[in-house]
This record gives sequence, C-alpha cells and structure tokens, in this order.
Amino acid sequence: DKLGLQRTQLGLIRDVLQKQSGLIVLAGPRQSGKTTTLYSMLAELNDPSRLICTLEDSMSIPCEGINQLSLSKHAKIDKKSAIDSVARQSPDVIAIDKLDCPNVARAAMHEAAMGRLVIATIECADPATAPVRLQQLGFGEQELSELLTAVISHRKLNRLCRKCSKSHPIHPNDAERLGLDLDMMVSSPRGCSSCRDSGFDGSLVAFEVSQAGQPCKPRIADVVASHMLSGTVAADSLNESR
Repeated sequence: DKLGLQRTQLGLIRDVLQKQSGLIVLAGPRQSGKTTTLYSMLAELNDPSRLICTLEDSMSIPCEGINQLSLSKHAKIDKKSAIDSVARQSPDVIAIDKLDCPNVARAAMHEAAMGRLVIATIECADPATAPVRLQQLGFGEQELSELLTAVISHRKLNRLCRKCSKSHPIHPNDAERLGLDLDMMVSSPRGCSSCRDSGFDGSLVAFEVSQAGQPCKPRIADVVASHMLSGTVAADSLNESR
C-alpha cells in the first residue's frame, strides 16, 4: 500500500492475489515501476504455505522464502526452458520478469491453465496498448478471457519540487476535459538549488487496474489528473497520459 495505489485499486489487487490460478500482467514502459510492484505482490503472497518461484533476467532484490532464479547467472538456460524446469517443482506461484516472446508467453499461459497463479510483466506504452502487446505475444481472445485475471498498468511521473514549483491557471483544454472552472490552479516546474534546477524531486507511479469483465476505474488519466490538481505533478503530465 506504499506504492501509491488508490484504495479501490489496492482492494482489487488483493482480491486477485487470493485466486489460486490465473495470469496477472504488470504492464508499462521500461522503468515505470513494474518490478517494484512485482516484488510488493510477492511479499504479500509470501508465507510458508505457498511455494513461490521467480524467473528474473537479473535478480533485483533477494527475497527470503522465495525460490529465485536469475537467468543472468545461467546463460545457457533460456527463459522458456527455465519455466519448464521451475514447473517441475509444482509451485503455487510463478513470477516471470518480462514476457518477451511468444514461446515464453505460451509457457506462462500453460502454467496458468495448469492451476498456478502466474504474475508476469510486459513492456508497452500505455494501458490501451497492453491488449495489443498480449496479442502480439500470442494470446488469443479466448485464452485471455479464460486465464487473464488482471492487468495492472503503470505510468511513471516526475514529482514537482515543492520549493520552487509555480502555480498558474489550468489550460482551457484541460479544464474542458475535466469539467473544471478556468480559474482552477495547477503547477509547473521552475528549478532551484534544492532540485538542482530540474524542477522535480523524485517520482511517483500512476496505476490502472483492469479486471476481466469489470469496468476500469479509476483510469490512469484520472489518477494523473488528481495528482495534477493537488500540485504534485506538472500540468502537462495529463497530456502525456492521454
């Protein structure tokens, strides 16, 4: 719950983590926070009653009680073969750091169909392109409807420096889109010694949690708008999330 998820989103994720099987996809651009979300979900699941195995290109964080396989240390093993090897341990949960080709995607689908909970990341530009990327990886509509339990999309945003950000009225186009008055104030970066003239101080992640057959609320654009109106992120962040 420290990831920055909305309360309703956190509840949805905890619900899907209670399922015994299915596929949970963490989607977003490179370095958008998917790995952090993956480890947080594994921490939520980690207890002696579950056998959890991970397949990672390079292990980011050692996790006690979880069988982690770092593929960078086993150059002769491809990811598809590693999934097959891990499956022979009869794990309850398999986490896969990036579905990057149809062979790996098919192996992940197979394990989900065999009654295991599979959590995997994919790279895509935004929530709208996540289904397209899944189809490129070989997922058919029927397979997605039967196996996909949730898609958690990520958008990394720069956090404004509180010491130097400047306030100004919202752009008319954004005011119209959000149904706000034109005198609503938003903020933009300026730059100071505290933020090394960047105008920003760290980052945060906006999430969108989509469950199969359920309406998706809030969407990433809604979350970004909320941060924008609170002065946490720059006014142009909304345009980047369209």
